[in-house]
Amino acid sequence: FHVNYDHHRYRHYRYQEGDFVPFKVEGLSEESLLVLVDKKGGLWFADEKGFRLVKDGNITKYDFGEFGTAETYKTAYEDGQGGIWLGYANEQKRIQSLHRVKNGRLQSFQLPSAPVSHFAEDLAGNLLLSVYTKGIYRIGKESLPADEPLNNVPEPVASIEGISNITSGYLRTDREGGTWVGTNKGLVR
Repeated sequence: FHVNYDHHRYRHYRYQEGDFVPFKVEGLSEESLLVLVDKKGGLWFADEKGFRLVKDGNITKYDFGEFGTAETYKTAYEDGQGGIWLGYANEQKRIQSLHRVKNGRLQSFQLPSAPVSHFAEDLAGNLLLSVYTKGIYRIGKESLPADEPLNNVPEPVASIEGISNITSGYLRTDREGGTWVGTNKGLVR
C-alpha cells in the first residue's frame, strides 16, 4: 500500500514478518505510485512522466514524453489479452487520454474531456471504462489483441444522463453478464 504525504510524493509499504516496512525500489522517484500488480507479478508504477514496470529486479520504462507531463489517475488495468491500461490527464492542456502498453509498446487513445476512473472486462471480453462525469465507454474485444493503435475507440455505452449522476462510476461485472455501476445515488445494473 502507499501513503501520500504531500500530494506529490508517495511512500510504499509491504507486509513482512508481521510488520509494515518501507518498500523502496532503486531507480523509482517518490512521485511514483503503485497502480497495478499484473498477472505475472510485475509491479506497475505511474508518475507524471510515465509507466515503470518492476519485475525480477529490473525496471522497464514507458515514457509519456510525447504526450507531455500530467497527472495519472490512480488506477490501471490488465485486460484478458495482456494489455496494461492507464488513464492520463493534463488539465492545463485539457488533454484526457488512455494509455496502453501492449507487446512492449506504449500507445495512446483520446478520451472525451475527462479522465478514466475505473476499468472492468465483461463476460464477452469487452473492456469497459468509467469516464469521470461522462459515462461508460467500451473498447470491443476484437480491438484488444490489436498491436497497432486503434481508431474510433473507446465508444460510448451509457452517457451520464443514462446513469444516475455518476462521478467516479465504480465498475463490476457479474456472472450473468451484467455490469454494475456505483453512482452518487447507489448501484445501477
